[in-house]
Amino acid sequence: MFVLTKLPHTSGAINAICRRSLSKDAVALCNVLSEENKQRVISELTGRNEKLRQRSRSSVSKKETVSAVLVPLCSIGGEPAMLFTRRATNLKSHRGEISFPGGLMDIKDGGDVTKTAVRETCEELGVKESLIDVWGEFALPKELPARGRMLATPVIAHLGEFEKLKMNPSPQEVDKIHIVTLGHLCDVSNHRYTVFKAWRPNPMFEMYYGPAFHHPDCYIYGLTAVILCATLPVIYPQFKHRTQLIKHKTAFSFF
Repeated sequence: MFVLTKLPHTSGAINAICRRSLSKDAVALCNVLSEENKQRVISELTGRNEKLRQRSRSSVSKKETVSAVLVPLCSIGGEPAMLFTRRATNLKSHRGEISFPGGLMDIKDGGDVTKTAVRETCEELGVKESLIDVWGEFALPKELPARGRMLATPVIAHLGEFEKLKMNPSPQEVDKIHIVTLGHLCDVSNHRYTVFKAWRPNPMFEMYYGPAFHHPDCYIYGLTAVILCATLPVIYPQFKHRTQLIKHKTAFSFF
């Protein structure tokens, strides 16, 4: 059994966002899930991943990459949204936290992070692989700091209309399913951040900013929020997190 959480977002607010002046290469929020935007995202991911591989900075090619997560786009009530899971409370690590579906790479994935993300998503959500429309891997622009050698590669995908999505979440891994509209995620008034002390000595910084997103039922923080801040500008070029707008920062920021 799982609980669906969806934060209401009025159509008037969405229409207001869509009416704003957009630059030539920007995409209106209401068209995020269109075929035209999908092809633009695929093209951008292909180009940026190749550049980062050439610079030996792509997370896709690092040996440390042993896990992958799916960044699942969907729609609910006609609005573009994103799906998150709340990790089951019986898990050994990060229990009860908001996350993207995903997990460790398995030998049967053949070193393919996309296969890892899709397989783990099917296992966690109980959805058919054929329903997952993969847009592409996201080569992280910087190596995200993590305890140990864990580094998760995001894979952007579209699951379609949530109302038509048949799911059977694994109770051993998923406690709740949360659907949050992109309008909510892009609203700066919902952005938060936390300043952390670096957990290991680093000559460049002693403190760093961690982005977060406020939601009444699922506070999004940690690696999930960092991945959101990295992938949302590709999906919706106008996105900027509040941490990017802070002046006179006194701590290191990943963005």
